Amino acid sequence: MNKVLWIVIGGVILGLMVFLFQAQRPSQPASPSGGGSFTQQESLAMTSPPNEPLPPIDSSDPKEINEDVPTVALSAPTEKEEVTTPPVLQDLPKGVPEVPQQLSIAAVARNPQSYAGKLVILQGKITTLCVRGCTFTLEDGTGAVVVELVGDALNNLVPRTGLGKWVEIQGKVELSGGLRVVVENPDGWKFVR
Repeated sequence: MNKVLWIVIGGVILGLMVFLFQAQRPSQPASPSGGGSFTQQESLAMTSPPNEPLPPIDSSDPKEINEDVPTVALSAPTEKEEVTTPPVLQDLPKGVPEVPQQLSIAAVARNPQSYAGKLVILQGKITTLCVRGCTFTLEDGTGAVVVELVGDALNNLVPRTGLGKWVEIQGKVELSGGLRVVVENPDGWKFVR
């Protein structure tokens, strides 16, 4: 019975993730001609800089128009376009466990408000460690963050020999008192190197 419950929960989570992924995908513009491909004029409109008139198309030149080959132009992002961070799952329905995102420390530090209260997975090297083993600094080459073990995680403290070793942690991003990640689960951290 327990196995069946986990299979059902896994299916629900997978379905939710697929739904959210498809809902966040940008929709592709439909061709007004209805044929599923773009005309040369439509392709020029998509690739031409804004506020610049489109060049005329000579329909008598067979090299200019090839109706058999769909033409879709892709352009690189301009300097004005902003690179966005990956979407964060928001407001999961009750009873659905939160799926943690594996991120770099820099990704969390760039936009901590969007990750506040969310489960994340981080990997890095322990560079400082408190005497008791319940608080340490984690660095991954992109940044550093304070990790604090609380609650049940205090039953699995980091030994002094852990200083300088690589670990993977799973915890919630907290902003009170500065950016930190709080690990509540005793299995919320492990050595990886």
